[in-house]
Amino acid sequence: METMLSKHLRTLSFSLTVALAMGIHLPALGYVSAQRFSPQVERNSAVWVARLRFRLPNIKAPRNRTAGASRGSCSSEVQRPVALLPSTQIGLTVAANPTFFFHIPQPTTKEVEFTLQDSDDQVVYETAVDLSDVPGIVSVSLPRESLASPSLEVGKTYKWNFAIVCDPTDRGQDIVLEGWIQRNELTPTLANELEKAAPKDRPSIYANAGLWYDTVTSLVQLREANPNDPQLAEDWTALLQSIGLDAIAQAPLVGSVTTIRN
Repeated sequence: METMLSKHLRTLSFSLTVALAMGIHLPALGYVSAQRFSPQVERNSAVWVARLRFRLPNIKAPRNRTAGASRGSCSSEVQRPVALLPSTQIGLTVAANPTFFFHIPQPTTKEVEFTLQDSDDQVVYETAVDLSDVPGIVSVSLPRESLASPSLEVGKTYKWNFAIVCDPTDRGQDIVLEGWIQRNELTPTLANELEKAAPKDRPSIYANAGLWYDTVTSLVQLREANPNDPQLAEDWTALLQSIGLDAIAQAPLVGSVTTIRN
C-alpha cells in the first residue's frame, strides 16, 4: 500500500519534471536551435561569395592554338600583360559588340594594337590604343556607333590579338596575346531570366550560362558604378580565382583604353 511519503516523493518528482521542462529545457532548446541555424547562415554567405565561380563550357580554341599567353620578346623594361580569359583561351558571348579585358602591369609609351579576325583570318576590326595611363585592368570594345560598325555574327568564332609593338621594323619582337571569342544566340529563356533579374544578379546568371565575356563586362560595369561595394569586390575576386587569375584580382579597373587610330 502506498505511503504518504511515497505520494509526496511522486508529487515532488512530477513537479520537478514539469519545472525542468518549462524553466530549463525551453531556453536550452532555444540555444540549440540558434546553434543549428547559425552555421546555415554562414553557409549561405559562403555560397553568395562564391556565386560567380564560372561554369566553364566544354569548348576548345580552334586549331589547338596556344593563345592567351605572351609570345615574342621585348625590352626587359616592358612587363608582359595578361588577358582576362579562362585557360581554354576561348570565351563565349551573346553580345554583338563585346568587350575584351587585359591586365597591364605598367604603363608603356609603345604602340599597342588590337586586332579581331574571323575564321578565314580576315580582319574584322583593328585599332591602336594608348596605354600610357595604366597600370591596371583595361578594356577594349568593338565600336557600336553605327550600323556599319563591326559586330560578331551568331554561331561564328573569332580570334583576337593584343600586341605591344616593341620594334616597328621587326614585328616578330612584339609581345602578343591571342585568344578566341564565339558568339552564341541569346535564348528566350536566358533573355527572360536576365530581364527579371536585378542588375547585381546578372553576372551570376551569365557565369552559370558559361558566357565569359558577358560575365566580366556586366560585373565590371557594376563595380565601376559602385566602387565601394564590398560584395561586388568579393564577386570579382571569386570570379578571377575560379579561372586561376587571383594574382590580379586587386588590380585597379582603369576603364576603356583611348583609341589613337582605327
